[in-house]
Amino acid sequence: DTVAELVRDDRTARLPDAMRARAEAGHRLLNASLEALVRGGRITAAAATMASPDPVDLGRRLKHAEG
Repeated sequence: DTVAELVRDDRTARLPDAMRARAEAGHRLLNASLEALVRGGRITAAAATMASPDPVDLGRRLKHAEG
């Protein structure tokens, strides 16, 4: 459900969950992009970690790809 759908359907109690899910999806997408930049040699892992909204997830991604 999008935020607009929840408001339209008067289900605003679900807004925090919907917004959190949306933010988490954005974090995963950004981390995937940062991972690709590191893998391509465009930025360092340290720079990616500083830019990441979820550095723990990014660290897992980078470590998983190495092993």
